[in-house]
Amino acid sequence: MPITSEQATFNRNELTGNIGTLIYMCPEMISNSVYTEKCDVYSFGSMMYEVFFEKIPYFDSNTFEEIRGKVKLGKLPKYDKEATYTRFERQYIALMEQCWSKNPALRPSFVEVLKRLEERNCIKNLKYTRWKHDVTICSIKSLY
Repeated sequence: MPITSEQATFNRNELTGNIGTLIYMCPEMISNSVYTEKCDVYSFGSMMYEVFFEKIPYFDSNTFEEIRGKVKLGKLPKYDKEATYTRFERQYIALMEQCWSKNPALRPSFVEVLKRLEERNCIKNLKYTRWKHDVTICSIKSLY
């Protein structure tokens, strides 16, 4: 049975609490604070890291507590910041870091993330659909 719009309005902390894969969890979730869909944007930043650097975020950490502490403090996974990157790579890394902003309000929306990736020809043929409660759903017809 599909959920109703009333059922879809919920306190997100009540739904999942501090549950998930630690390397993808946002600081506010780890701190048991109120969180929004911007947590998913943070997680997407971690996936961008994995795809680009071919490493798991916080690969150099030894314990879950060490990772938890780094995330709470806003310490990002390591990468060679002195390396020579192309203009596209620098833009990709900047977007990745914006997704990882400790302040959720500074993280882009998923619509913005997808638009920026599309502008750089990372993805194409996006179709945006407006949905109830001012939520935008985006489907990707093809990836490069």
